[in-house]
Amino acid sequence: MSLEPKASAAAKSDIDHRLLIPFLAHAILVQALILVIRITTSYRTIELDLPVVWLGIIATGFALIPAFTALPVGRWIDRGNDAKACRLGAALVLVACISRAKRARSSDRAPLIPVAALLRMRGFPVLMAASVVTVTALDLLVIYLPVLGTEREIDSDHIGLLLTLRSVASLISRVFYTRLIFAVGRLPLTLASMLASAVTFLILAIPLALPTMYAVLIALGFAMGIASTLTISSVVHLAPPDACGTALTLRMTGNRIGQIVFPALAGLLAAATGVAGVLLALGAGLAASGMAVALRKPSGKGG
Repeated sequence: MSLEPKASAAAKSDIDHRLLIPFLAHAILVQALILVIRITTSYRTIELDLPVVWLGIIATGFALIPAFTALPVGRWIDRGNDAKACRLGAALVLVACISRAKRARSSDRAPLIPVAALLRMRGFPVLMAASVVTVTALDLLVIYLPVLGTEREIDSDHIGLLLTLRSVASLISRVFYTRLIFAVGRLPLTLASMLASAVTFLILAIPLALPTMYAVLIALGFAMGIASTLTISSVVHLAPPDACGTALTLRMTGNRIGQIVFPALAGLLAAATGVAGVLLALGAGLAASGMAVALRKPSGKGG
């Protein structure tokens, strides 16, 4: 694996900071909106007294369009349409607009790297799998924690607060992300964060006192915040510079396919074993994918 960039290199960034605040506002508002919709969908399903299998089927609708559009968008981005993609996304969600376009990239571009070549890169498939498991685990937690609360007679106010604290812990974890990368290293941090996430899901499957659930959800949020960030940064670290857009949206395509397939499977599993069975399966999946990344040892750019 190639060496991590030195901390002093951060000062030489080419980021346009006039775009940073609108971009962050857009991302935060979109994620907040998605979270609210998905939580209320779970409770509406419970109110309608639908079988638990329908919760997974309904959840698959969220991922259908991105599953088919993510990769073409990534190819479009790699042709120099970064700013257009940002503006189009902001317009579609009607939340924020980009203040100005980035400088147009040169039209003299090398041929795009084939998708198959990316998939053949050492470690890329296991990073994809880890990303799918991580994103799916977070989604299924949002979907099934209200059901778990109903099973354990936990008030919906507490469920909302538990999910909020999980989100806050994930946000806080990103503050320490860079320091942890330099202190621990990318590969050990990936393994540690995914194993820690797995442990919290396994513990959550056990009947717990409410204060203990709060502690577990905070720990889960911190660990999953690190793990999910690593699945993004590791893809960028691994991919060639001219294929980062394709690599990231290939990752997104895998995530969306996972969001179609796994909620439906989780619904079947929940119908047979209850929500605890889903949590146990997610814990096992996180542990297995973390071990796979550690064993495969993805190499960075040029290494």
